[in-house]
Amino acid sequence: MTSLPRALCIAAYTVLEARRARLLWLLVGVLAGLAVATGFVSALALTETARVRIGFFASASRVALVLVLCLHVTFSALREHNDRSMELTLALALPRGAYYLGKLLGYCAVGVTAAALATVALALSTAPGTALAWGCSLALELILVVCVTMFAATALRQAASVVCLSLGFYLLARSIAAVQLMSHSQLLDPAAWSARLSSGTAELLALLLPDLSRFTLTDWLLPEAPTIDLLYPAMQTAIYAALLAVAGILELQRTSL
Repeated sequence: MTSLPRALCIAAYTVLEARRARLLWLLVGVLAGLAVATGFVSALALTETARVRIGFFASASRVALVLVLCLHVTFSALREHNDRSMELTLALALPRGAYYLGKLLGYCAVGVTAAALATVALALSTAPGTALAWGCSLALELILVVCVTMFAATALRQAASVVCLSLGFYLLARSIAAVQLMSHSQLLDPAAWSARLSSGTAELLALLLPDLSRFTLTDWLLPEAPTIDLLYPAMQTAIYAALLAVAGILELQRTSL
């Protein structure tokens, strides 16, 4: 059996593990809870209740799904390492690269499923076309989160460190545009070394990180939505997912189990 069918087999078992862990019901419960909270928040709004409802649910579900998926990948990957099931799997003449790729594909499939659930929920209160575009961008964003978390779990092997690194990467990538803007503020003295250091650091981070502020925009769901751009999220996801996958495979091959 070649490496690709083996990787697909690992991916199928990874999805099956998520189903047995009742992750689907957890996602449904989280989205249902957010729907209830959205109804409460929109009831408090004096005007533009539809905008408030759509904006709150879209923003809250985006953050909630990232958090749930990050925790699931972290504890699932570390559990296989701690209970030695990874060693048993790799002992069956399975290349480490195929194992890593299979786990990554399985977790990405879980992330796409989570994005699909949120898209269906949003399509009930907004235009299906814009909800679909928003959901596709969310799926790409969750794939990036999976890739970062999987690499961190392979390199660090400690749950707290993995979660902190993954969520720190995500928060910094979401705010890098604002950080870059603040580093060039007119309130700062451009001749000061601290201003040059902050602007240089912000520019370097902007080159190294994807700009997640251009992913999954809530404005896409509003009636006067701006032009929806899925090309940038798709290109960024393809580049960073490939880099993180290669780095994770090299890290797994380098370290001892």
